[in-house]
Amino acid sequence: MKKSKRILSALLCLVLVLTVISLSAGANELPIVPPHTHTYVYTDNGNGTHTVTCSVSGCTYSATESHTYTNGTCVCGATEDTLHIVSAYPRIGENVTLVYTASVPSGYSNPYMVFSFLGTSYTVSTYTVNEQGRYCFEMTKIQPQYMGENVSAVLHASKNSTDHTDTQSTYSIRQYCANQLNNNPSAKLKTLLSDLLTYGAAAQQYVGYKTNELVTAGLSLTPSTFTGISGKTVTFTGTADSSADWKAATLVLRNTLAVRFYFAATSVSGLSVRCSINGRTQTFSSSDFVADGSRYYVEMSNIEATEFDSAVTATFYKNNAQVGRSASYSVNAYICSTQNTEDANLRALVRALYNYGAAASNYAK
Repeated sequence: MKKSKRILSALLCLVLVLTVISLSAGANELPIVPPHTHTYVYTDNGNGTHTVTCSVSGCTYSATESHTYTNGTCVCGATEDTLHIVSAYPRIGENVTLVYTASVPSGYSNPYMVFSFLGTSYTVSTYTVNEQGRYCFEMTKIQPQYMGENVSAVLHASKNSTDHTDTQSTYSIRQYCANQLNNNPSAKLKTLLSDLLTYGAAAQQYVGYKTNELVTAGLSLTPSTFTGISGKTVTFTGTADSSADWKAATLVLRNTLAVRFYFAATSVSGLSVRCSINGRTQTFSSSDFVADGSRYYVEMSNIEATEFDSAVTATFYKNNAQVGRSASYSVNAYICSTQNTEDANLRALVRALYNYGAAASNYAK
């Protein structure tokens, strides 16, 4: 019995000692972190690995992993040290353009891209560099009726006197739009994509290109309803001069839109034309004039989709002095004059073009 009491007494003392130790630990104790889902933070280690930690207060999770690249970039922000085409997307602007971005790491030089489209190859050596340091190459040869046609791209660059390449699988304007439409876009973006593709389908109908395979087929679209426009026409400012005067204005629809001005001149020696829109000016010398019977014409392109309602103003200059009157014409002025034409395909085309421009302007707001 006494032995049992001694054992019991010893155990009680041990419990008291442990309790004192526990209570005296205080600030040295590890904090109690409730059960949680890790919120990962990735930090590039600069050696081909990154460290993964959890941002939840008190969590000590940490792991080191090798980089894994998706389209040339790791989740930690490290970029793959190889030549790589990263992405492709259409640029909504003055023309139908696919922009390809590429990773061109240090050590590579003379990058360029070769596009294949409808059996023709186009080499593009000009590029811009975006905020992410990606090289951007533009494929500008896509007319509206070809939005469903695939483009293939091969990126080239030199390293150690050897040509290196990366190939992008085929891609199209339609494929990009379909991907975006399947990703729950905003109402504005869905309308813009719908109106862009509707414009492409109308262009197919107008030129008779694959009318049984319209670019809008199989997609859930919400195109705008055309309600008509009025009051848009060519206007003139100043006093006419018999030595050079405007005769007509029209719209040219290619892969890029252009406003064309026709004029007659007794002599083009020393004559030039300046076309301007929203602060941008393009100057045409007499060598740029295109003869058309007894007339000449000039075209101002690079008109953004958001500028369809803005007028292009054309002015004559003779030996750098303004002469005659100026003419002003817009994309919407052309649409206004043809919106009710008897040609059903042209009527559908210009109405779709107007909706596309209006949707682009609304999306840009």
